[in-house]
Amino acid sequence: TLNLIGDADQYFGNIKSVARDVAAKGSGGWGDNEITGNGFKQMKKQGIRRGLVCVMEGAMHDASETHDNFLRDILRAFLSSPHECHKIVEQWEYDHYLTEKVKVVEVDSTVPGVRMLIKVGKMHFDSKMEYGEEIAKRQMITVRKEAERRRQAKSSLAQQTGGLRRSSTSPQRSSVSPPRQPAIRS
Repeated sequence: TLNLIGDADQYFGNIKSVARDVAAKGSGGWGDNEITGNGFKQMKKQGIRRGLVCVMEGAMHDASETHDNFLRDILRAFLSSPHECHKIVEQWEYDHYLTEKVKVVEVDSTVPGVRMLIKVGKMHFDSKMEYGEEIAKRQMITVRKEAERRRQAKSSLAQQTGGLRRSSTSPQRSSVSPPRQPAIRS
């Protein structure tokens, strides 16, 4: 089960929303008095076997206005393997951009299954950017971050080994090249 919702959803959110107004009615209203704005609490209560709830920061009822390409990513991952929806965050570990955007808030492993609640931050790219263009920009971010990580690791290694000098017992290389041997012709 996949629940996609914005934290500013004007119909079902935990802000000033239609759901909050209906629940607040003294008579004639229904539902839980504590509106969370998402289905995670109910998924746990019902023991949904596999569930993922994504709460998107700043998104209203039409989350495509702010998280269009993220919706493509989450739907692609979910539809390719719905029974592993609780592992999507792990599957995205190679993608620095998505990893930065997603935060696991709660995991419920109560038998029979696993349910996960994640918060999704605001997107850096315009939501109407072509998906292929955004993927290329994300790959550039990944390449830059990986290069920076390698540079830091190399710098750290150099600092750790910088104070070490070759001991006097280790063989030293001569700076003078050996004489060249004449070529033998037959």
